[in-house]
Amino acid sequence: MIGILFSMSLQAVYAGEEINNVGKSEKEILKTYLRSAADKKFTSPHDRKKFAVLALELAEKAGDKSSEYEARVLLGLALIKVGDIDASKEVFDKLLEEISEDSYPSFAATSYNQSGEIFRFKGDFINSLECHYKALEIASKNNDYHEKAFSLNAIGVVLRNLSDSAQAIMFYNEALKLSEIHNFYDQEIQSLLNIGNLHWYSKSYELALKYYNKAIELCNQNNVRDELASLYNNIGNVYRDKTEYLKAIQYYNKSIVELDQNPERLLYGIVIKNIGQVYFLLNDLKKAENFLLKSLEYNISNDLKRFTRDNHELLAMVYAKQGDYRKAYKHMDDYAKTNSEILNENVIHKYISLQQTFLKQKNLYSIQTEKSVKRNNILILVSVTLSIIVIFAFILLLQNRQKQYYIKELKKSIEEKSYTEKALRKSEQNYFTLISHMNEGMIHTDPFDFILFANEKACKMFGFTHEEFVGKNIYELLEIPGDKVLLDEKTELRKKGISDRYEVRFKRRNGKMLWASLSVAPVLDENGLLNGTVGIINDISEQKRHEEELKELTSDLNQKIKQLNCLYDISDITGIPGITYPEIFTKALDILPIGLKYSHDACVEILFENQRFSSKDFKDTKWSYSAPIKVTNKKLGVLKVCYLSEKPIVSKDVFHFNEKILIKNIAEKLGQIIESKNMECALKESREKLAEAHRIARLGNWEYDYSKQQFNYFENFYEVIGVNQRDRLIFDQEALFNHIHPDDSALFADFMEQIKSCKAQNTNFMFRVNDHLGSLKYINTIGSIEFDAIGKPIRYISTIQDVTEYKLNEELRHNMQLAQKTAEIKQQFLANMSHEMRTPMNG
Repeated sequence: MIGILFSMSLQAVYAGEEINNVGKSEKEILKTYLRSAADKKFTSPHDRKKFAVLALELAEKAGDKSSEYEARVLLGLALIKVGDIDASKEVFDKLLEEISEDSYPSFAATSYNQSGEIFRFKGDFINSLECHYKALEIASKNNDYHEKAFSLNAIGVVLRNLSDSAQAIMFYNEALKLSEIHNFYDQEIQSLLNIGNLHWYSKSYELALKYYNKAIELCNQNNVRDELASLYNNIGNVYRDKTEYLKAIQYYNKSIVELDQNPERLLYGIVIKNIGQVYFLLNDLKKAENFLLKSLEYNISNDLKRFTRDNHELLAMVYAKQGDYRKAYKHMDDYAKTNSEILNENVIHKYISLQQTFLKQKNLYSIQTEKSVKRNNILILVSVTLSIIVIFAFILLLQNRQKQYYIKELKKSIEEKSYTEKALRKSEQNYFTLISHMNEGMIHTDPFDFILFANEKACKMFGFTHEEFVGKNIYELLEIPGDKVLLDEKTELRKKGISDRYEVRFKRRNGKMLWASLSVAPVLDENGLLNGTVGIINDISEQKRHEEELKELTSDLNQKIKQLNCLYDISDITGIPGITYPEIFTKALDILPIGLKYSHDACVEILFENQRFSSKDFKDTKWSYSAPIKVTNKKLGVLKVCYLSEKPIVSKDVFHFNEKILIKNIAEKLGQIIESKNMECALKESREKLAEAHRIARLGNWEYDYSKQQFNYFENFYEVIGVNQRDRLIFDQEALFNHIHPDDSALFADFMEQIKSCKAQNTNFMFRVNDHLGSLKYINTIGSIEFDAIGKPIRYISTIQDVTEYKLNEELRHNMQLAQKTAEIKQQFLANMSHEMRTPMNG
C-alpha cells in the first residue's frame, strides 16, 4: 500500500525546510507534493519534476482524477524547464486526449498553452498560434484570467516571430493590463519583458531597458526568480547591440548565475550562444568557438532547430575568420539545411554532390586495396604499408582539394556577391532614373514624416528646389491645419502595415494651394515596425476646381428645382376642390420656404384685403423681401418673406436674385389664383343661370360621336324628353324609340340614319314623344356636324326644345282663325239668304 511506502521517513526539501511525511494521510501527502511541484519561488525545476512524479503516482493510485490532471500539468511544466521538450509534449498531448474542457477548463487551457509553447520552440508557429488561441477561448469562457493573460502574452510572442509587431504589442498591452488588475506578477513580468523585446528589435534601446528594469524590480519585490535569467540575458542583448560588449558579458554572466541556482536548459543554450557571439565581436575567436559549440550541443540535444540555425551561422563566421574553411562550410551547410533561404540552393547541392563523390571514391579505393591484398598474400605487409601511405596521401590530397574547392567556392560567392551588387547598383540607377522622370511626384519620408527624398516632379509641384524640399516635414506644408488629424490617422494605419489613398491640401512655396492625391505605402523594418513612407503625389488642383464649379452649378440647379417644385406646389393648390382664399394663403405659408436656400430659417407673411396670414414663428426682421399681390392689375395685398437671423450677403442682399424672382412669381401666381377663383365663381354663376334658362326654355342637348359611333345624351335631354331617373341609367337608342310617337317613328329613324351618314348638316326636325307619364310632347331639334382640320366628321351636336305649348297655341290659333272664317262665311250666307228672301223674283 501507498501508506506503507510513505510510512518510512520520506523527506523532501521545501521552502528551505524539511517536509516530514511521517504520520500524514495520503491525501495530505498528495497536497504537499502538489504544492511543492507548483512552487517556483523556493523549488528548483528538477525538484518540481520529482514532486510532480510523486504526486502523479499517489493521485493515480487513489483514483483522484483532479489531482492526477494537476500533477500531469505540473510535470509537463517542470519538464519544459529542465529542457525535456519531447517528454513534456507527450504529457500535454495525453492530457488533451483525456481531459474534458467543460469539466477541467483550467487544465485544458494550460495544456493548450504549453503545447503552443513547445510548437514555438520547434519553430512551428502556425500550430503554436492555434493552440494559444484555443487556450484563450477556454480561459475567456471560464473567466480564468491568469491563463487568459498567459495566452495573450504567448500569442503576442508568436505574432512577433511572424513579424507582426503591431498586433503583438496589442496582445502584450492587453496581457499587462489584465495582470495588473489581478496582481498576476508572473504574467505582468512576462508582459514587460515582451514589450521590452519589441523595443529592442526596433532599436529603441532606452525604452527596452526601461521595461526590462521594471520587470526585474517586480521579480525582486515578489521573489519571482524564473524570469530573472531571461531578463539579464535580454539586457545583455541590448548592450551587445549598443556595442558595449563588456556590459553585455556582465549581464550574460548574471543570467548564468541565476540559471545555476534555477536551472533552465533551454535558456542556458541561448545565453551561452550570446556570450560566444560577443566574444566573436571582440575578436576572441577561441572563446567564441567554445561557447558556441557548447550552445550548439544544448540546442541539438533538445531538437531546437530554430536556435541551432543561429549557432551554425555564428560558427561558420568564426571558422571562416580563423581560415578553417572546411568547418566553416560544414556549418554553412548545416545552416542552409535549417534555413534554405540564406544560401543559394545550387551551391548547397554542389557541396553535397562533392561529399558523395568523395565517399564513393574512398569506398572504391578500399575495395580495390582489399582485392589486391588477397591476390598478393606474399607482399601483404608491403601492400598494407603502401596502402596506408596511399590512403593517408589520398585523404590529405582530398582534404587539400576540398580546402581549395571551399576557397574557390568562397571566391565564387564573393564574385557573385560583387556581381549582384553591381546589378543592384545598376537596378537602383535605373529605378532612380525612372522615378526622377515619372509624371507623378514621389517622396520618401522617415518615421517622423521628414522628407528624405523627392523626385523632380514633386519639387516642381511644391515650387522648391531639391535641396530646399529635402528635410522639410510634411506637416509644415499643410494648407489647412485641420488636415493634421487626417495625417495622424493615416500614420496609424501605416504603422499597421496598411497602404492607403487620400487627398490633402498643401501650400506651395508661392503661397497658393496644392490639392494633392496621395497614394502612400509603409516601409517596414525587419521587425515589422514603421521605418518610413513612400508616397506618390498627383496634382488634382485643376480637377478640384472643376469639381467645385460642378458642385456650385449642381447646387444652383438643385435650388432651381426646389423653386420649380415650390411653384408647382403653389399651382397645385388650385386643383383642390372647394378651396377658399384663407386656405390658399395658409398652404402658401408652408410651401414658399421650401424654395429658399435657408428654408429652415425663413418665415412668411401675407396681407390681403385687410386680412393677415403668417407663419407661426413670423418675425419682421431687416433681412426681408416683399412682393405685391395683384388681381386684374390692382394691388390687393403683399407677400413678405423674412430670415430670422443674418445670412451671407449676395449681391448686396441676403436674398439671391433667383429667390427674389421666386417670391415675385409666387406673389403673381397667388394673384392669378385669386383671379382664377373669381372667374371660376363667375363662371359657376353663369352656368347656373344658363342651366336655369335651359330649364325655363325647356332646352336639352345630345350628340353623336363618329369615332365611337354612339349617341350621348345629357341630363337636360332627359328632362325635356321626360325620361324617369331609373331609365336614365340604361338609356340607349332603343329606349329613345320607345318614347317616339308611333306615327313619327319612321321619320325619326330616317333622321337618325342621316345623322350617322353625315347628311344631317344644319338640320331642323320636329317629332313627337310620350314621356314616362304618357303625356304627348312636341320636340324640335336643331343640329350640325363638327369637322376636324382635314374635314373628317368629329361629332353631330344637337339641341332639342319642348315646343308643346307653342304647338298647342299654334293649333288653337288655327282653330280660332278657322272658326272666325266659318262664322264670316256663315254670316255672308245668311246675308245672301236674307237678301234673296227680301227681293222678289222676276219672271
